[in-house]
Amino acid sequence: MPHLREGFDVAIIGAGPAGSMAARYAAKAKARTLLLEEHSAVGWPVQCAGLLGLGAMAESELPGRSSVLQEMRGAAIFSPGGSRLDFKARAPRASVVDRRLFDRALACEALRAGAEMRLCSTVRGIRREGEESVLHLAGGEEIRASIVISAEGVRGRLARQAGIMPPEVILSGAQVEVPFSVEDPESVELHLGAAPGLFAWVIPTGEEAARIGLCARSRGWQHLQRFLGQEGIRERILGSATAINVGGLPLGPPART
Repeated sequence: MPHLREGFDVAIIGAGPAGSMAARYAAKAKARTLLLEEHSAVGWPVQCAGLLGLGAMAESELPGRSSVLQEMRGAAIFSPGGSRLDFKARAPRASVVDRRLFDRALACEALRAGAEMRLCSTVRGIRREGEESVLHLAGGEEIRASIVISAEGVRGRLARQAGIMPPEVILSGAQVEVPFSVEDPESVELHLGAAPGLFAWVIPTGEEAARIGLCARSRGWQHLQRFLGQEGIRERILGSATAINVGGLPLGPPART
């Protein structure tokens, strides 16, 4: 028989930014809140380019800037035909963040507000019993909650199980972090047409390092490998990749929630 714990007012699946912010506000509203994360650490694996505009940074409501690696003030945009457009603002317009530190800072704010978090807690299934939902954890434990929030990310397996349809499109994304000859550590590069209908990016994380990635309708990793071999990129790579991130990017809301 599964071990059934006492219930919570709110259970949130996934301790990414959305899950941690939901947990923080639920706890601030005096709801007994549980945040469930399937991995052994918050912020891993990284599935994001980590470039946040000033609005997104403000919405995170983080008191410090320990996760910020670099400030961005400009961009260089390259057309498929080789034309280039540069612009630069007087003040920073975006921040390059370490997503592991950023996500952990958000989770810590949720815990300070009174939420409880459990790591290595994979939710296998969900069922409805009266006014409550029952979550089935991988180890056989069951947890009751009046409200369940799926913040699982692009996969959303439990959201699908609950009847919420997937987003309209899921793009295939890929990114590497490499030692790189950066032209301007305060400017992002956007390369239009690097993947069919989409673009690639070069995001400096310092004077000699960058995140290079792209999104495509499919086969993002294959498109990225070709981009890394292009003239203007290949000769600026100064060494082997120090990180590889592959994931999906949802576009468009589900038709019905």
